[in-house]
Amino acid sequence: MKIAACFANDREVCRSVSEKMAQAQQFFDDQSIETFAFREGCVSRVTGTERFSQIPLVRKTDTGNLLLMTGVPLDLHGSLDVRLDRVLQADYHHAARILKNLEGAFAALFWDASNRKLVIVTDAMGLQPLYIFRHEDLLLLATEIKAFPASGKVEIQMDPAGWGAFISLGHHIGRDTQLAGVKRVDPATVMIYDSVSGNVTSERYWSWPEIQPDLTLERVNTEAMKEAMIQEIRAYTQHSRKGLLLLSGGFDSRITLAMLCQAGLPPDVLILAHQDELWGLDSKLAVRAAKQIQVRYQLVKPSRSYYSTNAYLDYLIMNELATPSLYLFIAQVSSYLNSGMQVVWDGTPPGYAFVPAFLPPGGFEVFLKESCLTRQDFGWQIASLLFGTARTDEMVVAFSESLKKEISKYPDNESGIAQFEAFHRMRNRTSPNALKVYANFALPFMLGVSRSFWESAAVVPYSASKNYELYFELFRRYSPPLARIPFLTGGKLFCDPSSGMLGLLHTAGYEMAKSRVIQKSRKACRRFLRGSKKYWTESQFLRLTWDRLNWDHPDIDPNGIRKLDYHRHLPFYWQMWQWIMSGQLNTRNSHTFFASTRD
Repeated sequence: MKIAACFANDREVCRSVSEKMAQAQQFFDDQSIETFAFREGCVSRVTGTERFSQIPLVRKTDTGNLLLMTGVPLDLHGSLDVRLDRVLQADYHHAARILKNLEGAFAALFWDASNRKLVIVTDAMGLQPLYIFRHEDLLLLATEIKAFPASGKVEIQMDPAGWGAFISLGHHIGRDTQLAGVKRVDPATVMIYDSVSGNVTSERYWSWPEIQPDLTLERVNTEAMKEAMIQEIRAYTQHSRKGLLLLSGGFDSRITLAMLCQAGLPPDVLILAHQDELWGLDSKLAVRAAKQIQVRYQLVKPSRSYYSTNAYLDYLIMNELATPSLYLFIAQVSSYLNSGMQVVWDGTPPGYAFVPAFLPPGGFEVFLKESCLTRQDFGWQIASLLFGTARTDEMVVAFSESLKKEISKYPDNESGIAQFEAFHRMRNRTSPNALKVYANFALPFMLGVSRSFWESAAVVPYSASKNYELYFELFRRYSPPLARIPFLTGGKLFCDPSSGMLGLLHTAGYEMAKSRVIQKSRKACRRFLRGSKKYWTESQFLRLTWDRLNWDHPDIDPNGIRKLDYHRHLPFYWQMWQWIMSGQLNTRNSHTFFASTRD
């Protein structure tokens, strides 16, 4: 379910605005829009995958109270149905207290009709996207960014800090988005909007646990982590006992497989052949894991021309161009999902908890050198040619200020880096694949979405989790058969250190093979591996977008762009973003868009 809301002085304007915002978020033609109007405003919802849940996520009373839940809320200690009914019957104060005790990836809107107050609650990690725009007496809310320009109240203007983050990090940070004026609601937030006065109060209801620097791997409470994940799985069964697991050769999806089997809910598995990484080793390891634990699996091999298909256009629309995706393998997954699956398990959060930082202990200075582009880097040089030096400098300054502000919230050590990665990269780059893209087809289930999970995992220092040692410990204790199969992640092979000579042979063979490939010429490598980075054929949309680039747009520097060509990705991303934000490109016309604009 997707949500749009408008609160202002004019009720009829609010109704029109909220319905336009809802229409912009429709993915399938058969999705309907339901509107709830009040004297002070209006809330609309787009029907969707909530129909696969046994728990009603839209509730209203005869007295005018209204509750809408987007995402997948969890009650770890009782009946979610009962708890949501209690919310509906409560006033705004008690509703806020009840909602902030829920777990899962969710966002909630509750309208207290008698007190004329709106309660807005986000989940503890802030995973479920919810965006807000405020100007004078106008309040807009939506689950997708493209809803705001559709309102007619928000202009399509680039946010310098949001675009700076996109170029430097590949994802948003903090509350910034790429659309000026539109912000993401913070994690663990309770906001109360008083429609009479127009005032908004906000509080944060959960904080990251303190790291225990002296904790060793032998003393880590893995049982608490396991129990937290099992408890989440049991809570998910209140929605549905179905589930398709997206399985790769890495750690994160395999721990989800292990925990589902521990809970007595072995899933069906979907594996995509990942041919651009050492002869498809990723999918081969995933198949071995599925066979080892005896679950049904389907192996599919994506087309090399995927990035020239309408399915990729649909992915861009669902992702809203919030992250670079051209030739990234993960962008293909959604093309194999359908509503018949009902539930899709995604393995994003555990990796941020069990391997909190991919650097030795240290501060942000070291971390950012490895993960963030500087003004002198090639990506910013392309930005200068596309947008002009003045606008690019504005992005650099705005992003730097935003980054400095966000970093100041965390300690300058490994715990701070772990928090930064979880609250920025996990929220804005990896989890949206499930919560914004897959959610159009099925209910997105994922482990590691409860406070109890993070309170047991986030206290572990890097010294106890480095080299995936904590992951191996979990597998050895709770799924030994899966521990014996190597893991491929980040372009590297990892074997259980306790596997002895077998693990050493696996690792040595991998390194020798990889080394042999590196030493080959590019032409021979392309024939042999069908190209590591060249496995995918060039996207036709690069040329098609370049041919239709709006050179007269005030964002563009016509002198600088003459020094570029259609192979550069940034002009492609910018123009696509413009089309998606304006509604010119949407899922209903993606199959004909370029044909219809050819002239």
